[in-house]
Amino acid sequence: MACHPGLCGTTKIGSSTATESLKQFSRAVVHHFKDEDLCDPSAEELQSIANEYERLGFPGCVGCLDCAGWEWDACPVGWHENYKGASKKPTLRMEAVCHDDLYCWHLKFGAPGSKNDLNILYSSTLFQRIRRGE
Repeated sequence: MACHPGLCGTTKIGSSTATESLKQFSRAVVHHFKDEDLCDPSAEELQSIANEYERLGFPGCVGCLDCAGWEWDACPVGWHENYKGASKKPTLRMEAVCHDDLYCWHLKFGAPGSKNDLNILYSSTLFQRIRRGE
């Protein structure tokens, strides 16, 4: 199938335009979904999720946890050492818990120096709450 002229290939925009577009998109997502989707699950929701995973053979599970990292190209020069990752480039580390229907109920970016998953989990507000029995 041939592309329509002018619709194929990559779109080139300036980095400031891309950054501003991302900021506006993020604000719109937060504004639209904040009350419903960007909050901790209720006790009933957690129980429902746990019940689903128990039926699948994973008792006590309330989502899938993952840690990931992205190179941070726009990291301020003065912060490079604090955020240096395994690639020796500034890297942001993230921890997320999602349900299989892509409902992400926990998202945290690691503090400076969190260069691996264990450091992120150690500083995790989620795991701190679990250790306190909340």
